[in-house]
Amino acid sequence: MIAILKYYIEIGGYWLFFVFFVMLLVVYFIIKVYVLLARYLIRREKTTKKEAKHFFVSFGYVLVSIQLGALALGALTLAVTSHPSHSAIMASGDLFMALDKKLFGVYPPFWLHSTLNPYKYFFDALSPLVVSIYGNLVLVLGLIFTLTLVANSRRFYAMLLAFFLCAMIALPFWYLVPALTPVERYVDNILAMPVQEDIQDTLRSYEPNENVSSYLDGLRSRRNQNTDGFLEITTMPSMHVAWGTVIAYFGIRLWAPLAIVLVPYFLVNAFSTVYVLQHHAVDVLVGFLVAVMAIMLAELIIKKIPPTKKPALSTIIQQDLIHLTGLIHRLFKRVAKIVKDIRSVISG
Repeated sequence: MIAILKYYIEIGGYWLFFVFFVMLLVVYFIIKVYVLLARYLIRREKTTKKEAKHFFVSFGYVLVSIQLGALALGALTLAVTSHPSHSAIMASGDLFMALDKKLFGVYPPFWLHSTLNPYKYFFDALSPLVVSIYGNLVLVLGLIFTLTLVANSRRFYAMLLAFFLCAMIALPFWYLVPALTPVERYVDNILAMPVQEDIQDTLRSYEPNENVSSYLDGLRSRRNQNTDGFLEITTMPSMHVAWGTVIAYFGIRLWAPLAIVLVPYFLVNAFSTVYVLQHHAVDVLVGFLVAVMAIMLAELIIKKIPPTKKPALSTIIQQDLIHLTGLIHRLFKRVAKIVKDIRSVISG
C-alpha cells in the first residue's frame, strides 16, 4: 500500500499539496504555540490557557478530519491492488473509446494530436499552458483549501468532505470498469492486448508535440520504477475533473469574483485530462457528475451538523492575521519614523 501511495504522490505531483496546505498548517501551529507560551510565561496573561485550549481543540478537529479522510483514501488503494483481469481492462477501455467515438465522431485523446486534425497547430501552441495546468492541480487545490480554512471553517469542512467523497463515489467504477489511460492502453500497450483496427489507423497519424511527449516520458519513467506490479486502473471517472469542480465551486463560494479565474481554469483542466491522454472524454463527463454528487452530499451533511460553541480555527486564524497586520503596520510606522529622523539629522 505504501508503494502505491508513493507512486500516486509522485505521478500526480501531490507533494505540492503538502507545500501549500499541510506545511502551512504545521508552520502556523509551531508559531502559534510559541506565541502562546511567550504570552503565558513572559506576560502572564490569564486568558492564555483558555485561548490555548480552544486553539488545540479547533486545530485537532482539522487534523482528525484530514486523517480520517486519508485513511479512507488508503482503503481506496485496494481498488488498485485488486489486479483486475486483462480481459476486464481491455473491455472497459474499448467501451470508453467506443463511447467517445459515438459522442464525438473521433477518438478525442488521439485526434487532438493527429496530423489530420486541422486545429492541431492551435492545440500545440496552447500545450505548455495545458500540460502545466494538468500537472499542477494539487497546487491550486492546496491554495483553495488554505484560503477556505482561513475564511470559514464550515466551508473548509464541506470542501474537505466533498474532496474525499469524490473518491468514495468513484470507487465502484474502479472496481466494475477498470481501465488504463489511453496512452498506456493503446499507445504504449503495456499489457500487449489487441487494439481495434480503426484505432490502429488513428494512431498512424498520432504525433504529439514536444511538450506532451516530454510529459508522457516523465510518466513512463515513473511507471517503469513501479516494481509492485499494480496497474493504474483509476481512469473512469476522472478525479482531475472531479477535484477541479470542487476547486471551482468552493473557490467561487469563498469569493464570487474568483469565478473570473476559476471557471476558465476548470475548463482548461477538464480539457487537459484528455489532451495529455490520461482520460477518455467520457471520463470527464462522469467526473463532473461525481463532483456534483459529492458536493451536494457534503453540503447536506455539513448543514445537518450543529455549529460548535467553541471558536472555529478560521476565527482564530483571522484574529491572528489581524494582530499580525497591526504589528506590521506599527513596524512600518516605526521604520518610517527612524528614516525620517535620519534624514533630519543628515539635512541638519
